[in-house]
This record gives sequence, structure tokens and C-alpha cells, in this order.
Amino acid sequence: MRRLAIRQLVELSDAILTTQQWSTSGRGLTVQLSSLASSDSSIHPADTLIAEPRHTSGSRPAAQFRKTGRTPGTLFSLPGEESMLLTFDQKDIATRLHKLGRTGWACQVFDVKITPDVAGATEPITFPALGRQVHMNAATDEIENITLMYCPPDRKVRVKVPLKVYGEEVCPGLKAGGRINWIARTIACIARGDQVPEGFEVDVSSLEIKDKLTYGDLQVPEGVELAVKDTELPILKIMKK
Repeated sequence: MRRLAIRQLVELSDAILTTQQWSTSGRGLTVQLSSLASSDSSIHPADTLIAEPRHTSGSRPAAQFRKTGRTPGTLFSLPGEESMLLTFDQKDIATRLHKLGRTGWACQVFDVKITPDVAGATEPITFPALGRQVHMNAATDEIENITLMYCPPDRKVRVKVPLKVYGEEVCPGLKAGGRINWIARTIACIARGDQVPEGFEVDVSSLEIKDKLTYGDLQVPEGVELAVKDTELPILKIMKK
């Protein structure tokens, strides 16, 4: 995986917002950056992450960024296996992770808005990106770094989305003293970048003890494909305590 020359990219941010090309110096790689940046801000309107370019990598520079309230991050899977080194506001990332959880983070498509950091560059560049890994300090729970994957609307991605239930308060099996035996807490699926579901909901309001729900009971949105081929596999059962 090669790292994108961030300074060159930012210096040409005005050109990127039109239709001009940018070439990676000395690598022979030319990409139409106007086709990589988000052209329609309504595609992923829910969340925008503000990022700043960084020009150093390694544990020591990363620690310095964290001391100044910045979380190091990487945007990867750009054409040519390029990547961008970035930093994000520490509190903003922590708040989003608390709200989404790790599972929600890994199926959330963000607009990553990269602010220019050189004189003469006036416009930020925005890329659609799917949350991927979150690395945390095991002792302090501090977020050490994050990764995001470039995710244009037409790219198919495999994600695991949370499974949510409703109807528990009237479920006969639960009212009779049963419990939900979770077999799958997340549902693996394949979707385009502009069709990644936030989660799957299932209704347990009519389930008795020993009843179950399977992958075939899921309401799968158009354009989304379940990664599991056997739809008779159970996702939850109502069991006796």
C-alpha cells in the first residue's frame, strides 16, 4: 500500500474540484481525482468527519498528535492501492464511537472532508469512506488510531451490520419466562457504498418458547445481498431460562 503525496494533493485542491488530473510524482500513476471526491453531498448526508493531512507516521509522531487532541487515521484503498495519512479531532471520534459502537462504526459511511494545509489552497476535498478498524489502548481505552476505506457509491463492500429486535415487551415466549438466545448479533452482507444498511430489524412479538427466526426472515433492502447462503440458519431462538 503506497501513501499519497498529501501536499501535492492539497496544493491542487482547486483543480480537483473541477476536472483536472493529478499524477503521483515519479510513480506514473494518474487518477481522475474529480471522480474520487464526492460530487453529491447528499449521498451520505448523515456524518461528516473533518480531517487534516499529516506528513509523518510511526508511534512517536502518533503519540504527539494524541497529546495535542488529534487522533491519527488512515484513508486506504484509493485507486492504485494508495492511502492518505490524516488526523481527526479526538473528542469527535470518541463521541461517534461511543454512539455507534465498534459494529456501527464498521458499517457507517462518512464524508471525510480533508482541509487544505498549505497557502493558496482554499477548498477542502471530500471522500466517501467506510469506517473500518479502531485501535484502542488496552489499559486506558484511549483511541490510538483509526482506519477508513475509500468507498465510492458503486463499490461493493462486505460489512457486518447490527441485528436489532423489537416487540420484546409483548413477546409471548418472553412473557412466559423465556429468554432470547442470540446466535447472530451481526449480519454479514454485501452492498454498494451508497446502500450500506445501518442494521437489520426483526420482530419477536409473536414468538413462543422454542420458536426461532432465520436469515430468511430478514427484510433485506434492494441492492443488499446476504453473505450467508443458507437462509434457513437461525439468527435467534426463544429459549427457556
